[in-house]
Amino acid sequence: MKHSRGFLALVDDAKSRIKQVDIHQYRKMPRAGHLLIDVREDQEWAAGHAAGALHLSKGIIERDIETNVPDKSTEMVLYCGGGFRSALGAVDHRLGARYSWDAGVAVGRFLDGLRAGKILGRECRRCERVLVPPRMFCERCFRETDGWIEVEHTGTVQTYSICHVSWDMQPLDPPEMPAVISIDGSDGGFLHMLGEVDPDGVRIGMDVEAVWKPVGERAGSILDIDHFRPRRQA
Repeated sequence: MKHSRGFLALVDDAKSRIKQVDIHQYRKMPRAGHLLIDVREDQEWAAGHAAGALHLSKGIIERDIETNVPDKSTEMVLYCGGGFRSALGAVDHRLGARYSWDAGVAVGRFLDGLRAGKILGRECRRCERVLVPPRMFCERCFRETDGWIEVEHTGTVQTYSICHVSWDMQPLDPPEMPAVISIDGSDGGFLHMLGEVDPDGVRIGMDVEAVWKPVGERAGSILDIDHFRPRRQA
């Protein structure tokens, strides 16, 4: 089997950190004082294995080694069919993989706008709508939206809840008030938190305005708006 260069580099790194012995060297080792471990697959083990060996295949050894060999000072000899799995099984590796996610064109630009203190939408001129949150495609007209537009920082409460306990049933004092808010100048809106208002004063149809976090605390997140409060008269 031809292996990838990345895999071979991983094996070479593992081999540089362990002591390798061939079968002739192993036969000269004292039988006491070490543990022999077979890291091959189940079917390979069933077809034949060294007498006295412990079977912990690659992928299982990482999970069960501490249970089977609690003494970390135990000398272990690992074997497989070709020397790759035994080398990798003998060394803890931290993969150099970096995970990331992409918000996409529309939501990515929307989040950048929030960092700048703007609420952005996408305009569809055929159905004369402004989509917030923005979409690059109008699901009503089955066409691409036409351009970006900045909408107001104000809106109207469409529906809301008053939450006296958290998700894990811990009391909330004061209660939290999530609300669906339609944004002025758009045909959409989003869920956010209400603040600076008594729960008894909240009502459907209430006019609200965004309260932004300080510029230095914004991160390109919906939470760059700290909350919505009842709209104040100019």
